[in-house]
Amino acid sequence: MNLRERSERMVRRLESHVGEDVWMVLEASGALDLKEFEFFCLAWRNWTGEAPDLQRMEKVFARYMFRKEVPPWARHLAREVLRRRAQGRLSADDFGAAEVRAPRVRPPRARIYAATAAVSAAFVVALLILGTYNATPPERLECSPGGMRFAEVAAKHFTGKADPFACKR
Repeated sequence: MNLRERSERMVRRLESHVGEDVWMVLEASGALDLKEFEFFCLAWRNWTGEAPDLQRMEKVFARYMFRKEVPPWARHLAREVLRRRAQGRLSADDFGAAEVRAPRVRPPRARIYAATAAVSAAFVVALLILGTYNATPPERLECSPGGMRFAEVAAKHFTGKADPFACKR
């Protein structure tokens, strides 16, 4: 089974769980690059011509999330968006999506976190590459006792020293 068949199978399974109306809202909000809550606010604005009351919208959205109930005004906008997308005439500006879209902001310290992670990873790699291996073989054993064989071989590879636990034959 190739990737396309698997993804189609997953989509069919998802459709059977969420229902056609919820699926239309998901597709339409994705087509407009909106979050589902933003899509509901946009649908209300297009249906009534007035700004949505956020408390009321939260209640309606909760019913959508938990009971899979799609209000008629959201269903109507979803159908219109999907129809225009199928015709190749979809423009988010036609629906006023920019007015309800929340600004996508990066966390304030995202660069610092990314730099810290990169420096930490480089430090660990440097320790692994430059680390030394100074093990002395036990006198009584002729071969490696097991357990750490991978680490011993890796240390030999990185340091160039002979494996002190190699079997003597």
